[in-house]
Amino acid sequence: MPPLIAALPAIAAIASLAGTGVGLYENLNRPSGGGPTPSQMTQSAVQQATRQRQAEATQANQWLPNLQYQTSGGLSPDAYATYSSTFSGNGDLLNTGMMQQMVQNFMGNTGTSQPGGLV
Repeated sequence: MPPLIAALPAIAAIASLAGTGVGLYENLNRPSGGGPTPSQMTQSAVQQATRQRQAEATQANQWLPNLQYQTSGGLSPDAYATYSSTFSGNGDLLNTGMMQQMVQNFMGNTGTSQPGGLV
């Protein structure tokens, strides 16, 4: 038994170090109380992208009356979408449902198909 008694302080020291290591790991890897969670960050990014897209759509929509005036209304819906998104500096809106809906609303079309594939 004497060798075991001599080893008890060493065993206790090793056990306390192991406990300290686990405590440090838990403290370093737990989420901080003040920061956003990943889902909150994702939701924030989506909201920001939505606001940005709406601002771009508003800019493109402002070009539609001018295009109609300058062309005497002689453009197809695709041309309205192309020119208004391009001239407003938002070319990435071109093939979006949002842009197609804006052109349809501008032209007074409720979304029913017309002959020739025009919407």
